[in-house]
Amino acid sequence: MAITFDEEKIIQYVSSTIYQRGKRYFKQNRVKILRFEEDFIHAQVYGSTLYDVEFQIRNSIVMPECSCPYFQQGFGICKHVVAVWLEANRYSEEKIQVSQNSWKKLLQSDVGKSTKKSVRKEKKLVFELQTSYYGWDIVAKALYIKKDGTLGREMSVSASDFENGNIVASEKEQVAANFFLKEQNSYYYDRTYRSKGAKLGYLFDLLKESEIYNKTGDPIKFYPNLLSVKVVLKEKKKDYDLSLHLTDSEKGKTF
Repeated sequence: MAITFDEEKIIQYVSSTIYQRGKRYFKQNRVKILRFEEDFIHAQVYGSTLYDVEFQIRNSIVMPECSCPYFQQGFGICKHVVAVWLEANRYSEEKIQVSQNSWKKLLQSDVGKSTKKSVRKEKKLVFELQTSYYGWDIVAKALYIKKDGTLGREMSVSASDFENGNIVASEKEQVAANFFLKEQNSYYYDRTYRSKGAKLGYLFDLLKESEIYNKTGDPIKFYPNLLSVKVVLKEKKKDYDLSLHLTDSEKGKTF
């Protein structure tokens, strides 16, 4: 298998709490691998109930899916995905023999390889931060790469772009885009009770080196230092005043 399921890699995408819970499931042998192939892994994890976990692997990028409520509601990578990742790592290290479909063997023959053509990357993955009365959201988009290397018109982006390898995107950007596209293609989300952005904010950590724009096309940059947040509630005669203060302790600044 081209990709390696290192522990260090999965740690980048989850909180320490989720990682430790997933590792506990792994050590308790709660994971059962049903299929383990070059481009697809299917496993079941025995938690409070039985959950299905799938890994779609395209161009060395793992796109996870879990049937648990935590993952399905858009909170991100869950403990079940972590547990399967660690079990996949064990499979890789111990070189456990897995069966391979005969049609895949045929496609991997010299004849199949000789017909493979290189694909020109014609799109650049970018992200747009959208705000409205209801809240905020992140949308994955693509810009056309002209022959001179400059960026042109806006284009659509889909999961097939990553599968075909015709889009310029880092590994972290592809992981984030997978979640964004799932939300963008969703038929329904609840505007009344929750902003979509409230479910996606943690993915900003994957986009620190990415190109993010607002609706008018202005680039958005991440603040370089860690900020502390202080909420101040002041009582007035007939009302209350709530204010938010951001402090950069490294530079001694308050915003």
